[in-house]
Amino acid sequence: MTKENTLVVNPLPSPTWNRLHMNETTVTLPPLDGPCKADWSGAEVTAAPAPATVVSTGMGQEAEAAFASLETDRITAKANTDTTARLTLCADGTKNARRVELTAEANSHLTVVMDLQSTADAPCLALETRVELAPGAKVRLVQLSLPGTDCTVVNNIGAHCGAGADFQLVQLFLGGKATYAGCKTHLDGDDSRFTADIGYLGTQGRLF
Repeated sequence: MTKENTLVVNPLPSPTWNRLHMNETTVTLPPLDGPCKADWSGAEVTAAPAPATVVSTGMGQEAEAAFASLETDRITAKANTDTTARLTLCADGTKNARRVELTAEANSHLTVVMDLQSTADAPCLALETRVELAPGAKVRLVQLSLPGTDCTVVNNIGAHCGAGADFQLVQLFLGGKATYAGCKTHLDGDDSRFTADIGYLGTQGRLF
């Protein structure tokens, strides 16, 4: 398949007059085909046909549909445990996408560090991450994005926090031709929390 897909992504929940042209954006990508190469360490990874977490994501329904055919890498932190996992992800000219689900059971702590890379011939690197936090759970997700100079990055996240849960997101976007990223966190429980620390390098004509 060589047909490109044009997706409407990052729509605002409440559209404005669009004077700043920020209501939504479009991105044209090759078909998302995966899974791309992934090296996991530090935790047991199981394969699932789809995420169990059904919350909506930051980049919207069209982005979610683009990932829908991919299997899911699932990591679960059992209740009252402390788990650290590491992922090195590398897209190439044929396999460019991956889907991940992180589940933290009650009162567990889960840290996941992702190193996102691509080969020189990869036109796209696409990652969807779903995060489910049970009451009292804590998840720290760290993503370092350093793909090739001609690569377009799509990074889509959706999370759900139960009572007293704490989701911490750290992202550094340091490479690629263009980056499209979105994160939506549902704070459904009392005293649930979400924090994000995001940095990007906008030199050499990079689009973010």
